[in-house]
Amino acid sequence: MRLITFQPHRKLTLITPFALFLAAGFLVLFADSIMSYYFPLVVENTSGSNTLVGVIMAASSIMGLACDLIFPQLFQKRSWKFLLVSGIIISITFPITTNLGIAFSSVMIFLLASILWGIYYEFLSFSQQSFVVSTENRSDYSKDWGIISVLWGIGSLLGPILGSMLVHDTLLNSATIIVAIQLLSLIFAILLLYTVKHEKETSIESQAIKMSISKELIYWFVLFRRLWPPIMVGLAMFFINSTFWTLGGVFGEKILGDQGLDWLIMIMFVLPSIPGAIILARLKVNHHKKLLSEITLLLAGLSMGCIFLVQNDILLVLFLILLISFFLSFTWPLNESVYSDLSDRAGDSKLHITAITRANTSIGYIIGPLLAGALADGLGYYAAFSIIGLGVFFIAGILIVFTPKKLKVPQSKLEELNRM
Repeated sequence: MRLITFQPHRKLTLITPFALFLAAGFLVLFADSIMSYYFPLVVENTSGSNTLVGVIMAASSIMGLACDLIFPQLFQKRSWKFLLVSGIIISITFPITTNLGIAFSSVMIFLLASILWGIYYEFLSFSQQSFVVSTENRSDYSKDWGIISVLWGIGSLLGPILGSMLVHDTLLNSATIIVAIQLLSLIFAILLLYTVKHEKETSIESQAIKMSISKELIYWFVLFRRLWPPIMVGLAMFFINSTFWTLGGVFGEKILGDQGLDWLIMIMFVLPSIPGAIILARLKVNHHKKLLSEITLLLAGLSMGCIFLVQNDILLVLFLILLISFFLSFTWPLNESVYSDLSDRAGDSKLHITAITRANTSIGYIIGPLLAGALADGLGYYAAFSIIGLGVFFIAGILIVFTPKKLKVPQSKLEELNRM
């Protein structure tokens, strides 16, 4: 596998920049998956309200949306290296503040923890997209995102199991274990900095940074008019993801807690993402990525919409959750590959494309937890899953019908904005 384009004659080695990036990313996202299970569960146990869990979870994404507006201008001269290391360092504050919230039974400390979560996750997400575009061949994008998705799936598979154990452990032990994983990730990231010496060059001129939220919103408006299909795919996809990461742990505890299998719902949700992503990585898809992402999103939404119909059979519920995850295991890397193609073609404006695509994730994680929490409290867990799934099904259907065959990056308009 060709990993770095600027070293065509290097010897084959397992310790490549891409491998180190995967190691650092896997560990920090593994810690994040533990916290993704652990955090909503301890907030619900403390507050007793799914709606409040949704509000606190949404705060993370509101901060993420703010970062999406600021990062493209604030860090336009910074590489993925800075973004990666900063994200890992900030991530260490999340388990610490979460356990302080438990110790003091404080909703405000939980809120602070959620805000810190939103900040570091944006750093990591920007660094991922920037790394792939800056160091990889365009023909490898779908394969690269497939590999990243496999490792993310493995971390997400192990995270709920360890998270369910840490819920019943001491606060000191739980924080120590998670921080240790994050520090190991930081070590790999530092090794990576000394491995990658060159990247694809950009032509950003040296000039003073001028922050303008209104200008960034203009970028978003220009880009959305052309790139709305993958943006909407991302938004709908994260409606599903955020629903499971908000309600999955609590739902599992309610229906399977007596059997000691409270983690099973989330395991069923992440397990099929691994074989699906492996298939995609091996296929190395370079054509029809938009259509395939929309079709798999449609099937995921349909599967989720059927959960209410089979609520009396837990085995069928688990099977549907497996199907949802399997279909999404294609949707996410295919959509990220589309973003990478667009970012590569955007040149110096690639960070603005990353920002708007990250914004749809943030919006999905704002609306999803709020809607999921309110529906679960008002109508029950099964109805909450099905209503959101059917909504995604209809969004995907509309996208399949109206998505253009070719997405064009508005180069001239972006260059004009860059000169302003």
